[in-house]
Amino acid sequence: MLKTALRPRSLLVLVLCLGAAVAFVLLSQWQLRSGEESRTVADPAKDVARPLAEAAGAGAAVSAAQADQLVTATGAYRDGSTVLVPGRLQDGAEGWWVVSALTLPGTAGQWPAAGGDLTVAVARGWTADPAAVPDEPVGAVDVVGRYLPPEGPLPAPGLPRGQVGSVSPAQLTNLWDVP
Repeated sequence: MLKTALRPRSLLVLVLCLGAAVAFVLLSQWQLRSGEESRTVADPAKDVARPLAEAAGAGAAVSAAQADQLVTATGAYRDGSTVLVPGRLQDGAEGWWVVSALTLPGTAGQWPAAGGDLTVAVARGWTADPAAVPDEPVGAVDVVGRYLPPEGPLPAPGLPRGQVGSVSPAQLTNLWDVP
């Protein structure tokens, strides 16, 4: 058997097989590298602020094309609507998102089933201290921010009053009693 393995023809087949194996390893490394490079896709069009009504349809699901779009809205914060969402990270520190209801005047016609002006949940900021949250601004405000897809409602037993488990429109609309 050793005599057959050492024949020039057998050695040539071995060298060709080893060459093919090396080529496949190099090609697989290239494929992994190109896959990692293309993982993060930046869309510069999403960094141009658009009015919220243009970026998203009222009462419709958020598509991948709409998510993360920079949007603008003008409205008034509902007094006493601020809730905290725990477990949010900023620069490696865990804290709370400060979320308030922003009522958008003149939007009743965008979704007739809502029965009134629409309200959008706005994350006004992040805090490490839930006792240091300022009240909602009074009067008309212009807001610029990212339009994010909704989160699913999370049961949050044991959370203090004024805190919710997620930024879920279904949960917040019931809490705030607004469309």
